[in-house]
Amino acid sequence: MDIEIDILKELTIANKAWIEAKKVAEKEVKEGNSILDAAEKIEAEIRKHADIAFPVNLSRDNSAAHYSPLSYSTEKFGKELVKVDIGAHSNGFTVDGAFTIDLTGKNSKLVKASESALEKASDYIVKNKKDSKIGKIGEIIENEIVSFGFKPIRNLTGHTIDEFDLHAGKSIPNINTNDPSTLGVDKIYAIEPFATTGSGIVKEAGFNSIYFLTGKQTRNPAGREILKEVEERLGLPFSERWVGTKLSPTSKKLALNLLDREGCIKSAHQLDDIPGCLVSQAEKTVYIDEDNKVHVFCK
Repeated sequence: MDIEIDILKELTIANKAWIEAKKVAEKEVKEGNSILDAAEKIEAEIRKHADIAFPVNLSRDNSAAHYSPLSYSTEKFGKELVKVDIGAHSNGFTVDGAFTIDLTGKNSKLVKASESALEKASDYIVKNKKDSKIGKIGEIIENEIVSFGFKPIRNLTGHTIDEFDLHAGKSIPNINTNDPSTLGVDKIYAIEPFATTGSGIVKEAGFNSIYFLTGKQTRNPAGREILKEVEERLGLPFSERWVGTKLSPTSKKLALNLLDREGCIKSAHQLDDIPGCLVSQAEKTVYIDEDNKVHVFCK
């Protein structure tokens, strides 16, 4: 007999972890602090309350997403714009939320642009519920960011979330796409505006520390050990920091590179706008339940 899952209960558990992890991030993301230490403290806090949905992202300045420190990182925070993207899950149901910490002290307007776009998009969803139009959400986000004098990032989107699946089908744009389709009921969505002083287009950078399984196997012993370590994540992303702890740093790097080349894992490369620009991010998770009630998380 199938056991009925109480999605709202699972999301509430995950949200508690997210809230507590945010408090840690606000204390640890400071100029001069170790980025690696901050990431590990944030992730440790999530584990106290739920499970980690993906490695904490601490993308800085023109980097919009997918920067998480390597196990041997010695980097420290500088006078930077830091996007803190945290994901927590309970039994596979994830809350995904992000906010921007301005260590420059000079970019409050850019931070406000993404925050305000998120608030207006969330208000629209709360009002219109299952009938919220995907294209209209993008229009609201785009118009709000442009009203602040910045650009939305066109090729980064929000997304549906399903059990052990962070990107489960629909994309929620940050620009007007005129998409008339609606959100519907019994659905989880991450809404995440990005505001930029740059081009509004991100590209893959060379750096990567985040991976996810594809299901393909390898004959390499070190590679098999790494795959075994993360199989219980059921496809959720994992960090280079979390695996191969019994291997030397060189052996681990070689094993991960081999697994990537063989297609056993896939890299989530850092995503950057043009050099010299700045990017802010704000993100919440919304759940429209079967009774057409909207629940907002990560706030």
